[in-house]
Amino acid sequence: MKKIISYFLAIVFTIAGLSFEAAGQTKPVQQAVYFHKDTLRLVVGQEDTVKATAVPDAPIHWDAPASIPVIASIAPLSSSARYGKVYLVKGRKVGKTKVIVQVGAAKDTCWVFVSPRIPVKEVRLNKDTVRLKAGQTQMIQAGITPQNATDKTLNWRTKGRATVTPSATNHTEALITAAAVTDTTLIIAEAKDGSKCSDTCVVITRVPLDSIRLNKDTLRVDIGGKDTLRAMVYPSQATNRSLNWIVKGKATVTPSSETDTVAFIAAALTPDTTYVIVEAKDSSYYRDTCVIITREPGSGAVVEVNDQHVYASGGYVHIHSGKPVSLRIYTISGTLYRREEGVVGDRAIPLPRGFYIVVLNHTGKKIFVR
Repeated sequence: MKKIISYFLAIVFTIAGLSFEAAGQTKPVQQAVYFHKDTLRLVVGQEDTVKATAVPDAPIHWDAPASIPVIASIAPLSSSARYGKVYLVKGRKVGKTKVIVQVGAAKDTCWVFVSPRIPVKEVRLNKDTVRLKAGQTQMIQAGITPQNATDKTLNWRTKGRATVTPSATNHTEALITAAAVTDTTLIIAEAKDGSKCSDTCVVITRVPLDSIRLNKDTLRVDIGGKDTLRAMVYPSQATNRSLNWIVKGKATVTPSSETDTVAFIAAALTPDTTYVIVEAKDSSYYRDTCVIITREPGSGAVVEVNDQHVYASGGYVHIHSGKPVSLRIYTISGTLYRREEGVVGDRAIPLPRGFYIVVLNHTGKKIFVR
């Protein structure tokens, strides 16, 4: 309102001056000065700016009447406009004071009210622990006590590989992004007002197991013979790579004492067919199977070794066949999704997330594509 009135007076003075000039007379224009706001409210330690304008333009004298103790102080900004029209005001002590500007006989006053600073007494995050898979995100919120604290802004810091991004619209929220590898990160939310109030949250990142593949689908062993099975776990950086070996038959399977991914096979003492199943311990239900055929030494029986592998990883179904085969991929509901003939060698076929039945010739396998 004061700004509008001052502009109105400036126009009036200008018109009046033109009228006198038109009459061949000269009349001095009346000087005016005004603040752009009448009142400034601060808390102790807070800074803000005030602006004054002189009409017509002229050097402005600034003054803040001294008091003991000093309630507020003023200082010109290093980037202030001509004649120092913008000043910085800082609240020093609780109380009421004023800032005065003057040009000649013209004056104006801005009242400054300084309130006590209310410190933050507690910062409390809504979660102590967050468990995420690699690359996942989750929002975390902080509660600040008291609610009328003067400065409720927070510093967000991390110790680990996960990242935290403060919200652009809410200073008490931040977005956590899990690391791409197995990781434990400490998230720290700390008050900026110097109260040293803070709280922490632990972010535990797990890389889920995607698939398991045995190096052999079929193994022929003479009675009393031995061999080795190896399991490949995908991805290589999976958090829990522990495996269970399950045996259905007379052959024996002994997992290596050094790693779960290797097992030693001892053939049965009589001709036998044994099924070896390896499955993940992380409750993901991923598994693969190998058939162990125990035969008499020197037996002329011909047993075809199945040189075919099917597994899912990274949004693809991976297929290996040592000879040309017919490929059919069905959805879990039985709908034919894809068909090819003469598939041989290694293939990687992208598939939408879900369960599928992959059939090579007459052998089918159920897989889950993530």
